[in-house]
Amino acid sequence: MCLRGSCNHQRASWCRSLCFPGGRGNRERQQRWRRIWNRWTGGKSLTAAGSGPQGESVPYTLSLGVHIYSPSTVQSVQSNCPLTPLEFLSQDNTEAKVSLSPGHKFDRDVELLLYYGQPHQPTAILEAGQPSAQPGSLMGDTVAMLSFYPEIPSIPSSQMTSKGEFIFVVDRSGSMDCPMNQSNYEQTRISSARDTLLLLLKSLPVGCYFNIYGFGSYFESYFPESVEYTQANMETAVQKVKSMQADMGGTEILQVLQDVYS
Repeated sequence: MCLRGSCNHQRASWCRSLCFPGGRGNRERQQRWRRIWNRWTGGKSLTAAGSGPQGESVPYTLSLGVHIYSPSTVQSVQSNCPLTPLEFLSQDNTEAKVSLSPGHKFDRDVELLLYYGQPHQPTAILEAGQPSAQPGSLMGDTVAMLSFYPEIPSIPSSQMTSKGEFIFVVDRSGSMDCPMNQSNYEQTRISSARDTLLLLLKSLPVGCYFNIYGFGSYFESYFPESVEYTQANMETAVQKVKSMQADMGGTEILQVLQDVYS
């Protein structure tokens, strides 16, 4: 198993987690593990001689090793299961490997927690397309991923921070006027966004603050600044959302994010 960059779920502000399902006695977990194994092995059987009866020894063993490549410094790896010592493979500690200790029976989920030395440092990963893949396809194109997790300093508590602030940023570029999918040409992306936003607006907690931004080649906000969630403000926003269209040109998201975080 090779882990590049970061995993999908954040456990803490400076930690990433990766979970492998385990537990032979649980049918659902067996199926999940089998699907993962099939993706890794191309569908090859887990057993060469057939599976053993429930609760008895089986004619195979499983091992798990993780090879970590990261643009950030790896500080440590922890797990709910015994691990071999973390082995660093580069001087800057951005490449390492670790394995489950021998004898693990996969009787429970295996969770790995990856801790970074500089979690808030922006990172960029560039992966070249596969030469054998067709140009323009998913695997044939070169892709880049930029990750950043800003460190937001704590501020004195206020009514807005204690009640919560919700800012909705909606893509109103021309492409949002396209159908959601080929099986449903009647519903467009912008109509789906409208329906979702209306549902969210009517579900906000009383006393919070909110605002709505639409962006395309330019951006606009429904209110000059976040307003308190009252019946009047909610009704005003609802009427504007109902008339929202995909009429703002291109897709320039940087400017609206700069305004939201300024």
